[in-house]
Amino acid sequence: MKKANGYSPLAEQGTVLITGASAGLGKALAQEFQRRGYRVLAAGRSREALEKLSAVRCYPLDLSAPRAGEELARQVLSDGYGVDVLVCNAGLGLSGAFGEQSPDALDALIQVNIAALTALNRAFLPLMLAQDGGRVLNVASTGAWQPGPYMAAYYASKAYVLSLTRALREEYKGTGVSLSALCPGSIATEFSRRSGRADPGRAMTPEQVAKIAVDGLLKGKGVITPGLENKALHAASKALPAPLMAKFVAGYQKRLL
Repeated sequence: MKKANGYSPLAEQGTVLITGASAGLGKALAQEFQRRGYRVLAAGRSREALEKLSAVRCYPLDLSAPRAGEELARQVLSDGYGVDVLVCNAGLGLSGAFGEQSPDALDALIQVNIAALTALNRAFLPLMLAQDGGRVLNVASTGAWQPGPYMAAYYASKAYVLSLTRALREEYKGTGVSLSALCPGSIATEFSRRSGRADPGRAMTPEQVAKIAVDGLLKGKGVITPGLENKALHAASKALPAPLMAKFVAGYQKRLL
């Protein structure tokens, strides 16, 4: 039976495929789903880290490789798994002046944040439709709401994720397939360091974000924003002109370089 909003409720058990599950938020999401009785298929770059998750199946691969999203989907389907929940969490950040950033680093960011996520959505959404239900959680960011000088490509990639998720949510409305975009702010992981900037502080823990994310996903929320400060930022981004938000973000990001 479908709920009033058109989405079919899933049982609290099923199979979830999570990318970027080696560490940080992805690891916390895998553990949160496991606590709720889901079978986890974990994808990430570190085989050793994935194996510590006690996942049903591990897929060690680098989503920055060309067509890696298609390859991951092929491997999962070849292994005979049906996917009830797809979590596209893998993502790369890149800080600094755009003109000084490595073309290879930019290519990798676009491949992971945009191309692989798009390929995985394209691979699994029709299958979810055929099985009369499923859920997708695409991890965006508070950066999706405004331009991001000194993290320009990262912010733009997350705007793509948010826009794609909202569009597909409308396309699949009433079918039993629900899409949600997660827009977290700072999380206490290695993300900032790997992105080439200082830790901004006042970060939520991965476990806090994971619980809010899974709660929101199972409730069928379209956009999930963890934390009161992040909700306030979302409100400000809607109220203030984009050039003013860009100026604010530029000052903020410069302080972290």
